[in-house]
Amino acid sequence: MTDLHLVLGYDADYVRSLATSGAPAGLTLHFHLNPDWRQENGRSVLQARVALAARPFALLMGDHLFEPRALERLARAPRRPGEVLLAVDRRTTAPEIVAEATKVRLSGARITAIGKAIAPFDALDTGMFVCDGALFTALTDACAEGNTTLSAGVARLAALGLVRGIDIGDARWCDIDTVADLTMAEALTSESVSAA
Repeated sequence: MTDLHLVLGYDADYVRSLATSGAPAGLTLHFHLNPDWRQENGRSVLQARVALAARPFALLMGDHLFEPRALERLARAPRRPGEVLLAVDRRTTAPEIVAEATKVRLSGARITAIGKAIAPFDALDTGMFVCDGALFTALTDACAEGNTTLSAGVARLAALGLVRGIDIGDARWCDIDTVADLTMAEALTSESVSAA
């Protein structure tokens, strides 16, 4: 990967400065500003449409931390044009994680439903996707109907049979929404560094 597109919202100047100072050599950063950052994450994804609609890309949630092998598995999976691949976790059952996570229901590898309140569900959405311009079209349609979540756009494609779950196996990930989540993420990072 040599290009990274970051969508900025709250405290954009600080985040831009932090990303620029911490970027590894050889990585080109592209910034997109979401003036509607108080709305849901689908609006943020749409800010990168002009730059990314013409080619496949990985979409990663900015508040998720994951082991690189999870993304590697997702990136290696074959994908048809118009199809979205979503890295899913079938193993995690910790109630505090499940309660906050976006869930998916599967039929084989196909995702048939996605959302916070899906019941029953088969796996958790890890916030890692591989997709193309079809996602932007689905998000635009969902936003026009008043639902600005990324999940709303993905659900539209799932209804067409165009979303597939890729199991991350025993790779670890976490969604950082609280101070407790941050503590868990720091422990995960420390363990990864110690094992290297």
